[in-house]
Amino acid sequence: MTQKISASNKARVVSAADLAIGWLETRTPREMQIYPQLNSITHKIIAEGFSSKVITPGISTSEDLVWWFRQKVNDMGLLQIRQNH
Repeated sequence: MTQKISASNKARVVSAADLAIGWLETRTPREMQIYPQLNSITHKIIAEGFSSKVITPGISTSEDLVWWFRQKVNDMGLLQIRQNH
């Protein structure tokens, strides 16, 4: 990928991974305000999804679980796109 870059410029090429991760980690004040609630909801969904209420050993498949999670999130209205943040 850097074959056509001069040796002096190759030495200046660095990974953008830290920049990308930093951007993904950036939260707006509004996001920080709702983050604890989002975290709590997420943990409750995961706990229910991996419980005996949802999983029947020897019968439930990983695909069943994927669809259960999708339906649960949809049923909770979490897939709706909010226009007013």
